[in-house]
Amino acid sequence: MIGGHTVSRPVVPAEDLMQAFAYRHLVPSQEPMVAVVGGRPVPPLELGGDVPVRVPAGGSATLRINAPRRPILRNVQLELVDPPAGITLGDVTVVPKGFVISLKADAATATVGFTDNLIVERPGRPPGGESAKQKRRVSLGVLPAIPFEIVQP
Repeated sequence: MIGGHTVSRPVVPAEDLMQAFAYRHLVPSQEPMVAVVGGRPVPPLELGGDVPVRVPAGGSATLRINAPRRPILRNVQLELVDPPAGITLGDVTVVPKGFVISLKADAATATVGFTDNLIVERPGRPPGGESAKQKRRVSLGVLPAIPFEIVQP
């Protein structure tokens, strides 16, 4: 949004190529692809159980996330990105082969019948950089969007 108007532009995948060791050009690619530089590949995370997750107004529901067993799951911290009114993330519990998250719907502010997708991520680092006491963060992978619906209790 710019000045209250939606602005969109076409996106074309391109490669940054050098010609004759001097000039650089962006050359359109045939397919959009991603190059990941450095790090180890992270196995995918998958939603387990029924979706959409049916969260009762004034209650909670759980969803299992299937993930490879790794030591980093022991202290996993997650948060919702721009959640709708009345939806919060509850406990995150590590279980064999993944973890379980709890989604809560506030009876006063969540609307019964509302459906959408939730985005869950690991919290970012606090402003001001990393202190000596903070541990290094390790990627869990990309969690798919979680379809949900607010239902009658």
